Amino acid sequence: MSLSTCYSFGNVNGAFLGSKHAIAQFLARNPDVSGFRGTLINVSSIGGAVGLMRCTAYCAAKAAIIGLTRATALEYGDRGVRRNAILPGYISTAMLQPIVDADPIFAGYRNDSLPAGRLGTPQDVAGAAVWLADNGKSAYVTGTVIAVDVHRSPSLMLRYNYVCHG
Repeated sequence: MSLSTCYSFGNVNGAFLGSKHAIAQFLARNPDVSGFRGTLINVSSIGGAVGLMRCTAYCAAKAAIIGLTRATALEYGDRGVRRNAILPGYISTAMLQPIVDADPIFAGYRNDSLPAGRLGTPQDVAGAAVWLADNGKSAYVTGTVIAVDVHRSPSLMLRYNYVCHG
């Protein structure tokens, strides 16, 4: 097992253990007038839904978080706990920047392929999280995964892998 594999599965362990303790706190308190006790929002990755080349452990871990999200939504929904996940696509972060810097072809395909003509921002992801956290606006949303990727990350991933690695 490589270090990256250990790190990737740390993503799952962190989500599981954080959930375990948060759910215990939610269940210990009285529900509000609508029966709501709390909401959990996981951050997975579009890679957990569609896969990425040379990122097997990372994608497996992110897919596990999607499964954890859906299973706990079913298990605790009747007790007032909502659970959802956000799947960021290509977001302008320190994790993605080395790829962008190292490969000008990537920037060209990004600009040609994404309807927004840009990478997503952390604020784009935060907007989805704020909406999910607002029980007044998203009370009927649970067990859902929301891709924040302008619906283009999968095709960009395929193009990028073909052009740059194929």
